[in-house]
Amino acid sequence: MLRFLSIRNFALIERLELEFGEGLNLITGETGSGKSILVDAVGLLVGQRASSELIRSGCERARVQGIFELAPREPLRGMLEEAGIELDSDQLIVRREVSRSGANKVFLNETLSTQGLLARVGPRLADIHGQHDQQVLLTPAAHLDFLDRFGGHLELRGEVAAAARELRSVAGEIEAIEAGERERLRQIDHLQFQLRDIEKLKLVPGLDEELERERRLLGSAEKRHEGARGASELLYEEEVSAVALLKRAERALEQLSRHDPEHEATARRLAGARIEVEELAFELREYADAIEFDPARLDTVQARLAEIQLARRKYGDSVEAILEHFESCRMELEELAGQETRLEELEARREAGRERFGRLVRSLS
Repeated sequence: MLRFLSIRNFALIERLELEFGEGLNLITGETGSGKSILVDAVGLLVGQRASSELIRSGCERARVQGIFELAPREPLRGMLEEAGIELDSDQLIVRREVSRSGANKVFLNETLSTQGLLARVGPRLADIHGQHDQQVLLTPAAHLDFLDRFGGHLELRGEVAAAARELRSVAGEIEAIEAGERERLRQIDHLQFQLRDIEKLKLVPGLDEELERERRLLGSAEKRHEGARGASELLYEEEVSAVALLKRAERALEQLSRHDPEHEATARRLAGARIEVEELAFELREYADAIEFDPARLDTVQARLAEIQLARRKYGDSVEAILEHFESCRMELEELAGQETRLEELEARREAGRERFGRLVRSLS
C-alpha cells in the first residue's frame, strides 16, 4: 500500500508531497491539472522506464520517492532479502532519480539497486491500470500468489523459499571451492615448498648474529693467536719480560724499604702488580693455546650465513621476519587444507537441504 509520495522537478511539478490515508483515496481535477503526472510518478516507483523528458524544464534532475507499507507475510519480503535489501520495519522506501546526463539511479530502502530488480518488485507494490492497461490479475506469474494466499500457505511457501535460498547458498559455496581447486592445489604446493625451504635452515631467533660472531672469530683465529701469544711472551716469557723487569724493580724496592720503612707499602703494591701481570700472562697463553684453526668449520658457517642471506631476500629482512613468514605460511596451509573438510561439510549440508526442500515442496504441492 502506498502511504507517501514525494515529487521534485518532475514534468510540470516543482515540488509536491502527498500522504495517503486508509481506504480509498481519490484525486480529482480538471483536464491538464496534473493527475496523469502523479500516475506517471507512481509508475516510476513500480519499475517503469525513466526518460530525461520527464525532468522539469530548467532542471538537471528529477526525483520521485514513495513509502510503501508491506503486509507481515508479504512474499515480496523474501525477494527483497534475497537481493540484500534490509527491511527493519513494515515499510519499503523506493526512490528514483532521473538525470539529463543519463545517470539514472534506483534506491530501495536507501540501498542502491537496479532497474531490473525494481521491475520485478514494483508490480507487487502497486497495480496501475486503465482502460487499455494489463492488470496483475491477468499476469500468470501472479496466479500462484493468489492461490497461496487463498489456501493460507504463505508461511509454508516462505519456508520453501528459505530452504531454496539455503540450497543455492550452499551450492554456490561448493561451486566456488571446486572452481578454485586448481588454484588451491597450486597454492598448497607453493606454501609447502616455502615451508620446507625455511624448515631446513633450522632457524632460531638471533641465529644469524651468533653465526656472524663465530665467523668473525674463525676468520681472525691466526691474528688472535698471534696477538695473545705475543702479549703473553712479552709479559712473562721473554728474557727481558715485563714480569722480569717488575721482579728487578721489586728487589730494588725491598732494599729501599730496609733503609726506609715508609716504602714497605710501595714494595707490597709492586709485588701485587707483578703477581697480577703474571696471571694475565697465563690467561693470555691459555687463550692462545685454546684457539682452533678450523677452515672447515669456517666454510660451514659462511655457507649457513649465505643460506640465511638468500632466505632474507625471499622471505624477510631478518631471521625473526623469516620465522614470522614461516608461521604465516603454516596457518595459510592449514586453512587451505581445511577446505577439504569444509567441502565435505557443505556436501552433507546440501544433501540434508535437498531432503528438507523436497519434503517442504511436497507438502506445499
